[in-house]
This record gives sequence, structure tokens and C-alpha cells, in this order.
Amino acid sequence: MTKVLVTDGETRTALATVRSLGRAGHELWVTARRLPVLATTSRFASHAELIPSALEETDAAVEGLERLVRSTGSR
Repeated sequence: MTKVLVTDGETRTALATVRSLGRAGHELWVTARRLPVLATTSRFASHAELIPSALEETDAAVEGLERLVRSTGSR
């Protein structure tokens, strides 16, 4: 099973991505600026994480993504 990070879980496109990849057997991690949002409510979303907006808080968003990637054990 592959871990997949879907950013901006607030969009319909992200929801469609989560559903499609989830049906294919992948583990889905979804980020959003607030919870819950569309893609995080899918039964295929394994994990949901709050990440600040990259447009408004670039450094905090990068730090949040780095922390999330490290916590998954991925490199």
C-alpha cells in the first residue's frame, strides 16, 4: 500500500482524487486549512492534518508539510 499526500482537501478535485486512489488501495493523507473539509470526510481518507495556507503563511505551511512527511516514516 502506497502512502499518498493530497493537499488542499477543500476542493472537489481533492475529494475525487481521494476516492479514486482509495479504491485503488492507497493510504490517503489529506491536508487542509480547517477541518473537516470535503476530502477528509471520505471513508478513504486515512489521516487528516491541519496545514496553514501556503499563500498566507509560507514558512508555517512548509514546516507543517515537513512534520507530516517525517511522521509518516517516508523519506
